[in-house]
Amino acid sequence: MSVPMKIGNAHTQHSFSSAITTLSENHLSAQRRLNHLKHIEFELETHLSTTNFEQRLVDKWDRVLEEQEKEEENAVTIERRKEDLARKAKEYHKELKALLKTMPEAPRITVTRLKEQEKKNKNKLQELQAKRLKIKAFNGLPPNLELARCELRQAQQELEKLTHLRERLL
Repeated sequence: MSVPMKIGNAHTQHSFSSAITTLSENHLSAQRRLNHLKHIEFELETHLSTTNFEQRLVDKWDRVLEEQEKEEENAVTIERRKEDLARKAKEYHKELKALLKTMPEAPRITVTRLKEQEKKNKNKLQELQAKRLKIKAFNGLPPNLELARCELRQAQQELEKLTHLRERLL
């Protein structure tokens, strides 16, 4: 048998109501999280079963391939491979000799060539710095021309407002 509680004032009633609301919200939030976690668990179990099936397939094909390799690797096959590799090695050696004969001598680097290249590099660096300064002027503007114009108009309107405000203050 429960005895009804007497609540003395409105403030106490409000705090009970607030506590009940908070508990209800916490309960709903916990329920949502639990449902979300159940969904994630289901997805993980599904993924695990798929992965296990694929692993069994991979293991099966591994065994099949290993058996085939064992059957193929006999003395005759190994001897043929050895002869093929020796023949290819001779061909590659001949190609290498031919290529080495046709290659020109390596150009010699002189101090004057090095100085000229250094000057060219300095000039290019100066050009690059000048171009970076030009680009820096457009920093902060949107890439779209219409958006840039709109932003410019807004800035001009803001300047006019500030100018009028300054004139009124003076």
